Amino acid sequence: MNDINVILEARGGTHGSFSDNARTAQLLKEEMKQGRNWNKLSDTMKESLHMIAHKTARILSGDPTVVDHWADISGYAKLVADELSAAKSRANCQRNIEISKDVRPKWMADDEEIIVDIRPELV
Repeated sequence: MNDINVILEARGGTHGSFSDNARTAQLLKEEMKQGRNWNKLSDTMKESLHMIAHKTARILSGDPTVVDHWADISGYAKLVADELSAAKSRANCQRNIEISKDVRPKWMADDEEIIVDIRPELV
């Protein structure tokens, strides 16, 4: 048996048959697209949900006790949660800047722009 056949045979034991997995994953992904918020999701959110569907299909088609299947699902969800947290942090920082514009020195003109350099890595 060549290397790829050995790999495919091993994966069949943990992932189930490729056709069962594919059918289940495609059904889950199609169902997700029916959700009313699907078009509001970012590409990152959509891809994360697709990968979660992919991993869920492995659980439903293969060995449901493989820890990596479950860990992968939590990993894809965490990637989106981290992205959302970072965006919220940046938004809060921007809001704080907007609020601070009201506390400008008396000598500064009302229409004078305040420029603040905020680097994401410092937020």
